[in-house]
Amino acid sequence: MEYDGIIVVLSGNNFLIYKKAYLDENGDAKVQFETAGLVKGKYRICLRDTSRTSSISMSDLAKNYCDLSPDNSYAKIIQAQDDVLVLKNFWIIGDRKEPLKVYLRPSNVEMVEGESLKLNVSLEKAQSINSFEFVVLSSGDSVRFESVLVPKEFEILERTVHPDYVKVIAFSKDGVSTGKLAEVKVVAEKQGEAG
Repeated sequence: MEYDGIIVVLSGNNFLIYKKAYLDENGDAKVQFETAGLVKGKYRICLRDTSRTSSISMSDLAKNYCDLSPDNSYAKIIQAQDDVLVLKNFWIIGDRKEPLKVYLRPSNVEMVEGESLKLNVSLEKAQSINSFEFVVLSSGDSVRFESVLVPKEFEILERTVHPDYVKVIAFSKDGVSTGKLAEVKVVAEKQGEAG
């Protein structure tokens, strides 16, 4: 028999939809929401395992109490004090379809072993952007990546710094007019070329 005591709610500004999540025999569940047509803005996913003990309907729970903490005194009244609650926020930030040209500057530099250099990951010209993702790779072992900094107006979703590459995914809720996406620090390891 499938377990159906889990409710998943997607909510935003004047928007709320909910579904039950059904666990299969392996304890896995999948819930899918159609997001086409949602406007830019902040949204929340609320996942609540009710243990099937709640004294109110799933509909009422989803619409009015999904984010009610099990520690709240009212949770005991609706028999939700034993629930497991997970809340996650996310933003829909835009739908730009065309990619932007990104440059690594300076593009050609000679360095001495042990010397460090800061490279700018930048756009051709300043423009308003809501999010970006880039990867910078080194095609040799003569330099190593040491760090990557992103302008403070952006929130970082992923930042990976490896000796051979850096990867950044970042966004801004309000859009930022900028020409600079990041500053990448490299250190010369030995004689050779890196591209």
